[in-house]
Amino acid sequence: MAVRSGVTVPAVLLEKEAVAVSRPKVSSAEQELSVLRWGGLSGVMAGIIFVVRIVYQVAFTGTATTASGAGPVIRFPGVHRAIILGQTLFLVGTVLSMPLFLALYRTFRNPSLAPAIFGTGPSFLGLAVLAVESEPNVAMAPISAAYHAPGATAAQQATAVQLWQATQGMFNQFDTCAYIFLSIGIAILGLAM
Repeated sequence: MAVRSGVTVPAVLLEKEAVAVSRPKVSSAEQELSVLRWGGLSGVMAGIIFVVRIVYQVAFTGTATTASGAGPVIRFPGVHRAIILGQTLFLVGTVLSMPLFLALYRTFRNPSLAPAIFGTGPSFLGLAVLAVESEPNVAMAPISAAYHAPGATAAQQATAVQLWQATQGMFNQFDTCAYIFLSIGIAILGLAM
């Protein structure tokens, strides 16, 4: 404990104050530029990952989860690992898109606060929906397991196929919803420019 102006101050606080004083001051312009660089880098990485994911998914899984009929359920065990890797890449790309929208918000908030807020909101909502629907294998694996279970009857397999199609339809609607929110958000952010 040290005494300063008649008040007892813990030594830890004095050490923190000394460290804070010794740090160089960074201008707000440099901070803004740093945010833009990190956001831009994150957006570029997200774009690259999205493209790699599409190429990977088409090359290694084809239409394993989107074809109609029993085909996707039958093929699923053989391409399960490839689907997991492709969907995980999609999730990483989605997460890397978030700093881009934060940087855009920070850049546009001073000249155009309303479009910055109302553009970032739907964009984040769209990214959240994309993150939720990025791992359909969590829902598809049990359906495939029920289809391929030893002793599964033809009726049980037909039910599994219908469940697969219904679940895939739900994930397709998540995609649609996410891209609507992202399109609205990007359009409003465009107004801020």
